[in-house]
Amino acid sequence: MEMKEFCEKVKAALTETTEEGMQVRISEVRKNNGIILHGVSVFRPGINITPTVYLEQFLERYENGETFADIIRHIKEVLEAGRLEESFDITLFTDFKKAKDRIVYKLVNVSRNRETLEEVPYVPYLDMAVVFYYLLEDSEAEGYATILIRNTHLKYWEISAEELYEIARVNTVKLLPPEIRNMEDMMRRILGRNFSEFQNKKNPWDPEWPGTMSMDELIGQVIGEEHELPMYVLTNRSHYYGAACILYPELLKCIGERLNSDFFVLPSSVHELILLRDPGMADAETLTEMVKEVNRTEVKEEEVLSDTVYYYDRDKEALCILRNESYAMQ
Repeated sequence: MEMKEFCEKVKAALTETTEEGMQVRISEVRKNNGIILHGVSVFRPGINITPTVYLEQFLERYENGETFADIIRHIKEVLEAGRLEESFDITLFTDFKKAKDRIVYKLVNVSRNRETLEEVPYVPYLDMAVVFYYLLEDSEAEGYATILIRNTHLKYWEISAEELYEIARVNTVKLLPPEIRNMEDMMRRILGRNFSEFQNKKNPWDPEWPGTMSMDELIGQVIGEEHELPMYVLTNRSHYYGAACILYPELLKCIGERLNSDFFVLPSSVHELILLRDPGMADAETLTEMVKEVNRTEVKEEEVLSDTVYYYDRDKEALCILRNESYAMQ
């Protein structure tokens, strides 16, 4: 079934079962990396904000044999779970004095987002772009509602992209604090196994950070002097666009000091990065091909950040693009 036909079928089914006065809308939404998704929303009278359910996964499930009745029931459950009882106070966004404390940044791929980058303020970073968004909600249970900041917003607020960056660099660390785990811990957690050595271990990245411990002390709880698997996952507390953690002031420097080594940064997605201690004999070309292959086969298209491998040089205190020729760095 074509997506357009499926969308109309979903809209008709929801319209038949919604309360009087509610309006069902189908929309096309351009997401990260230029991916166009088709969403359905149900608007209630007097409420100006509502969740959107994207239908691509449901079309796939329908084509794989799931009944349409079950699909509609699931969509309605998701919409109901995200239902809000009050309208969003638009002045929280339009009034810059109110909005500025909720402005944060994320990293995106430049070549895959050229159309979007024509419409939004951004700051180049290596071969990526730093873009900005307004964080409406920060409930880990309910997820995040966000507004992408566009050039029109800057004109209205009468600020520059550089000023926006300075605001976001403070807010992002505060609202989306970093989290770092060794790969072994991460894999065991993903596999759902209960290992006694981790049972009583407090999360080293306290949700209230910055707090009583310094960044170096926090990193030290994860990265010891020696570890049999010198690979780590860097993200933020919410695991939402956590690759932006490489922009956090002093973070990479602290990690390098604790590792006592330069290290590679592998962009596993827009949400997280893999850090690999440089043993002095890694093959740069092999690492690059590995990242490309994972992006092609394991990462959702809208979550790909980059095919590039990066390298943190402790002497330069800088993150660089890794080149294949004997670790030549840009």
